[in-house]
Amino acid sequence: MTILTSAALGQLERTTLMPGLNVRPIFEPIFEYEELLDARTTQNPLWLRRRQEAFGGVLVGNVLALSDCLTEIRPEVVWFFNPLGLGTVGILEAALSHPVKCIIHLMDNIDGAVAEHQQALSFEGRYRRLKSHISAISCSRKTLLANERLGPYRSHRVIYNGISFDEIPCERTGARGDGVCRFVYFGQVSEPKGVLEIVRGAAHLRRERPEARFTVDVIGRCSALYRRELESTIAENGLSGVVNLIPFMAHETLMTELTRYDAAVMLLSAEEPFGYAPVEAAAAGLPVVMTPDAGSAECFPEDYPLFVENRSKETEVAEKMWWCCRNLPELRKLGLELRSALQARCDLDRVTIPGYLRVVRACPVSAGRFNIQGLLSSYYTARLYSQIA
Repeated sequence: MTILTSAALGQLERTTLMPGLNVRPIFEPIFEYEELLDARTTQNPLWLRRRQEAFGGVLVGNVLALSDCLTEIRPEVVWFFNPLGLGTVGILEAALSHPVKCIIHLMDNIDGAVAEHQQALSFEGRYRRLKSHISAISCSRKTLLANERLGPYRSHRVIYNGISFDEIPCERTGARGDGVCRFVYFGQVSEPKGVLEIVRGAAHLRRERPEARFTVDVIGRCSALYRRELESTIAENGLSGVVNLIPFMAHETLMTELTRYDAAVMLLSAEEPFGYAPVEAAAAGLPVVMTPDAGSAECFPEDYPLFVENRSKETEVAEKMWWCCRNLPELRKLGLELRSALQARCDLDRVTIPGYLRVVRACPVSAGRFNIQGLLSSYYTARLYSQIA
């Protein structure tokens, strides 16, 4: 089976990737998610129009490039991962113009982005029609619901992102018996990940429960501006030596280091489509102080005791961290129970990949009813009317 993807799917069984096949170079690079981009585009009509086409419409060069690629390679499956910034409507229709299985893998709110960029384009109706011919996979139920805003897909299933549980060490490295609860956060260190809220919660716990013995290690890359804010908050609250900012580690090293900790703290924002880090922490046998609205929280047990409903409330964050400190001997058991629950839904080899394969087998071949000539005619007509207006 030859699968043309916008990301590597090398772990799909019975998949043959053509040597050297890399889809990215055939597309012109369009708009990164850079700081202040929206403000800049609103001041430049040409740039704004280009951005609308990239996220909610058609980029002619990409339509032709993808169509030529499909004609030459003739894959059995086209698998799209979050096709934003490439002319979303155009590349979907280019794929459906060929006799091929079309699958879209959703890890973001694509419908929201397409709808947001429809000013002067009028491609929403076309996008709805395209969706009805595509099989979709969402990484969480919240992502599925967000992507039904502009009409349903031909089929739409939730398959949670998977990790290789067997490859993550789970055994604790030595019994310490010092009574110190060691917390860890790892991953991207940024505002949406709630790291500052972790520091503030730790500060509240230190003030209200001076008997609490704990440390928090924050591991990962961080912008200079956000790091200064974290360092300032740590210093102002006398948390030096308690909350530690640790540089990025290679993934294999990090997974081994997790066995040194007692619990993880992952206060992800409600906009988080999934979030791998909480699952990886649980795979290492750690219970996770977690916000319940991130996508991966859907896989947690319903009665899980460490959910923080509002990460902005320092008292609530501190309360869950204090629970861990008071129940230090029980954390290992809770972590292993969480590991078992998540493995049943997020094990890459046993659950996720078989789920992908079922979608591939069930997906019908496009009947080729679409035609890029009609698409390009609509595009140029829309541009002409916008210029007249």
